[in-house]
Amino acid sequence: MKKTAVLIALIGINLYVQAQKGKKADIPEFGKVEKADLEMKECDFDDKAEALVLLDDGQLDHLYTSGLELRRRVRIKILTDKGLDWANVHLTYMSERNAQEINNIEAQTYNLDASGNIVVTKVEKKLIYEKKLNKKYTEKVFTFPEVKVGSIIEYKFKHVRIGLIDWYFQRSIPVKFSRFTLDFPDEIDVSTTPFCSRKYEEKNESKHGRVTQSYTMIDEPGFRDEPFIINEDFYRDRLETKMV
Repeated sequence: MKKTAVLIALIGINLYVQAQKGKKADIPEFGKVEKADLEMKECDFDDKAEALVLLDDGQLDHLYTSGLELRRRVRIKILTDKGLDWANVHLTYMSERNAQEINNIEAQTYNLDASGNIVVTKVEKKLIYEKKLNKKYTEKVFTFPEVKVGSIIEYKFKHVRIGLIDWYFQRSIPVKFSRFTLDFPDEIDVSTTPFCSRKYEEKNESKHGRVTQSYTMIDEPGFRDEPFIINEDFYRDRLETKMV
């Protein structure tokens, strides 16, 4: 009986672990790129694209120790010479009185060599520098190495004490996959309002005293600036948030 009980317990643990892995299997891990994406020549739902956001994943957590913290990962495919500009990254934060901080930056470029092998070139930490914008704001700035048409670039970072933010699913270039997740204690009520002209997926879960809300959109065409648009943010698919 004891052996049977232990076996059942081990099976249960294994199923739990597999279930947890399954929850993360909807997007590739950092550093895991498909050869097909590197061989891609154009965006199949926006043929005018200079570049394509393959992945934009952000999670905003409320932590009792440090307030609101955003963990974000972005992956972009370069399609044309004009798209090379996306290899220059500027991450802005409020630096006055150490109000906010950006850290844990990791970034790398992916290419195919002549034999069809995936080559990874990392952005060295010493090449990530700070640029003071004014008394209140500073940027973390870096440029991806070995970038050319056909490359994929990817970076992730943590933005500490960022405060409550809105999420924009749509950009000036098309977005293949965009997801924004909020993870808050259940005693904190956050209102989320989607302003989306296209279909989005919403998931809500309450567990262990915390509420998780997740919003996902796929295949968003690039938002092109049009005449007489005063504020393009009002026209982009987005999620607005506020404390209740």
